[in-house]
Amino acid sequence: MKSARKTKKGGKDDKEKKKKKAKNEAYGYIPQQLCEYVTEKFKEEEPDTSLIDEVQKMKYLKQIRELEQRAERYTRQMDELTLNLTLYPAKFEKIETDTNDIASYLNGLLEQQEREYEKVKIVMENMEKELQDRRTDLEKKLEEVKTNLGSVKNELEPLNDKLKTTLLGMKDLDVSMNNTEAARATYQREFEQKAYHHHIDMYEREKETVRELFEIREQIPKWVKKVSDENKMLENSRIYHIINNYRVELGDLLKKYIGKPNQLARKAIEENEKLKKLVDENNLNLKLIEENMEAMKLSGESSIHEMHDLASNVKENRILLSSFENNPQKYAVSLNELRENVRRNGILLEESRNYCEMSRLEMDEITSELKKLDDSSLQLQAIIRSFQDVMHKLFKDKPEYEELLTNLRVASCLEISPNGIDPYSQYVCCRLVDPYTIFQTIPVARPKTP
Repeated sequence: MKSARKTKKGGKDDKEKKKKKAKNEAYGYIPQQLCEYVTEKFKEEEPDTSLIDEVQKMKYLKQIRELEQRAERYTRQMDELTLNLTLYPAKFEKIETDTNDIASYLNGLLEQQEREYEKVKIVMENMEKELQDRRTDLEKKLEEVKTNLGSVKNELEPLNDKLKTTLLGMKDLDVSMNNTEAARATYQREFEQKAYHHHIDMYEREKETVRELFEIREQIPKWVKKVSDENKMLENSRIYHIINNYRVELGDLLKKYIGKPNQLARKAIEENEKLKKLVDENNLNLKLIEENMEAMKLSGESSIHEMHDLASNVKENRILLSSFENNPQKYAVSLNELRENVRRNGILLEESRNYCEMSRLEMDEITSELKKLDDSSLQLQAIIRSFQDVMHKLFKDKPEYEELLTNLRVASCLEISPNGIDPYSQYVCCRLVDPYTIFQTIPVARPKTP
């Protein structure tokens, strides 16, 4: 331990010696031993020391300059240090005052924050109490809302069932409407086809009757000429009275065979007018049915739209109910609105039901009218067939009148104007009563009697 301490002390002494030697060299210090050694050498030898003296002077001068420069530098440093010594206390005082101010400010802030923390703590406690109270109130409201929702669901379930039934009824009504439209279209098509064929048949029969009338017109002058010649020949004969009797018999026969067809033709004209009236009535009924069908279409479409709107309203109500279950706080006010919507939907459902019932009644009326039209058409066909049977029975043995009297539109012959082409046909068809008047009033050229 002692040796270690000695070594430590020796190390310290060597360091101090080295520091002193460096200082002496820095300041130009020359040790005394070296000076004594040099002086002794110079004394023994006594050489010429002028050069050495100059060298030493130069050396000393140089050392003096360096020392002066160091002194100036040290003086400057001393001045700076003195200035710093004068400035540092003020700075330290300022720093102390600043630190004191900052500490006081921070202490004030801490105190203020502590006070605010206490206030916030009081407010938080109050808020927790309010939240607990609100939570209890909301739980009570939730229970009430759940009960109300259960009642609303119970009210809406029958409404939904009613809506489903009404929708099914509307679908059935649409199907029945489509069926009635198809039946009406087929009936109208058949009626048009029958009317078309009827018009064609009547036109052909009219042509035949007019042709026969023209043939009769052409033959009448020949008959008149023949009768006039016979009158000339038999005027002065003894058998004049016999001819007169024969003429009377011939007139009776003409009345017998021509008067009946005239009456039958008039009956046919009357029946044809009745048929025209029935056809016009059928056309009017068809127009009314078409108008009713269009109105029913529009009403059915509007009712379908209303039902779709009601279904969308029910869906919206269900969505609102689900959202109400999820967020009872937000939708607590809208319970009354939901109830009003439910009430309105119920009113709309009742109106739609009434409307559906009215539309069903109208459809029943339309179907009954269609049945009546079918019955009337069957009656018309039966009347026409009976009329044809009567005509055929009357004129089985008289083929010369069958073609004329089987024509069911003899009225078209009667409608020829007197200023038209064929006044004879008008006369024959309208005034065919007395066979003797034919020979007196026919508007054609005939030979004069003497």
